[in-house]
Amino acid sequence: MIEDTSLSFYKTLEKINHAINEKYPLILLVSQNSRRLMDLSHRMGQNQYRHLDINSALSDFLIETNNKFEGDIVQEWLMDSVKSIASMPNPVLCSGIDLLFEPRLKLDPLKLFQKVSQYTPLVVCWPGSYDKGKLAYAVPYHHHYREWSTLDPSIFILGLDK
Repeated sequence: MIEDTSLSFYKTLEKINHAINEKYPLILLVSQNSRRLMDLSHRMGQNQYRHLDINSALSDFLIETNNKFEGDIVQEWLMDSVKSIASMPNPVLCSGIDLLFEPRLKLDPLKLFQKVSQYTPLVVCWPGSYDKGKLAYAVPYHHHYREWSTLDPSIFILGLDK
């Protein structure tokens, strides 16, 4: 796991490419600044990355198919969606991950991303923080706040905040 702070766009791309070359299957771009993550995902989507906005695409899928909002359906959808846009060796960029933290789904989004990254490398825009070996989603007072203190060493974490 690696933590870096306050990176420019091109420096961020350089770090991501380094992680890809080192064969990290899952790269988390962590920031509490949602605007920064949105801008970064937009610019990366214009670059060499296939982009999946999970909130938008999942919402469309659920509306179009009249599927229930259930964890098993969402897991299968994410796996299929990533596989359908993957182009090795470039990773798939995932942003807008908030729906995956909905408590009704009973998902562990970090484990889900690890599972999907076994098939294709992922770069995930993660709204939260990484500090002293702890990864958090959201902020402590947010009702979907989650924290992980034990992290798999195959996850490359790039902290974007100071």
